[in-house]
Amino acid sequence: MIDSATMRQLLLAERDPATRHLLLVGWVRSWVEAMGCAPPFVVGGMVVELWTSGGYMTRDIDIKGTRGAIDSALDALGFPPSRQGSSLRGAPDLDLWVDWRGEGVNSSIENQALMIDVKTPYGLVVRIVGVEDIVADRLAASVFWKVRDAALWAGQILETALETGRNIDFDYLRAKAEKEGFLAELEAFLEPFTRGKPGGSDGG
Repeated sequence: MIDSATMRQLLLAERDPATRHLLLVGWVRSWVEAMGCAPPFVVGGMVVELWTSGGYMTRDIDIKGTRGAIDSALDALGFPPSRQGSSLRGAPDLDLWVDWRGEGVNSSIENQALMIDVKTPYGLVVRIVGVEDIVADRLAASVFWKVRDAALWAGQILETALETGRNIDFDYLRAKAEKEGFLAELEAFLEPFTRGKPGGSDGG
């Protein structure tokens, strides 16, 4: 395992923000697993950043997992909380910020079976939520919160996933949208992607 001082130097030297995010989360995962805890995983904007090759850039990293272990890793790297008791930790000199978003998988919004492990430099691995969950998250943000360009990013993520041969569980995606109340919007969104595919159940 890379020691914390060396990782800090690697983060300082890395100029690409998306790569810095990957290195940081991959190292935190290695620390957390060394403590005997389940691997943390990333939700939110960093997942969009990865799937759009940095077209979308996130300000902070939303991470879920065992808080004590994650805080221990971030302490070792010099990421103090923004204020006492805050879930947000940062290192201004690295321009990196991490926000703890929960202890683990919330089965109502995250499907553990669909999560993806992403290999990063130096042999580190980052776990992210599945394509289906991040697409649903962005589309819901567009429908309910009118977040600008959220549906556009969802489309780019899905297009990239399909182009790279990833199988998409459209049945799961539809069931989730129906439960959350945006099935009609999802069907309109999916139409260009599933046209000509009976049932639209598999994008592979």
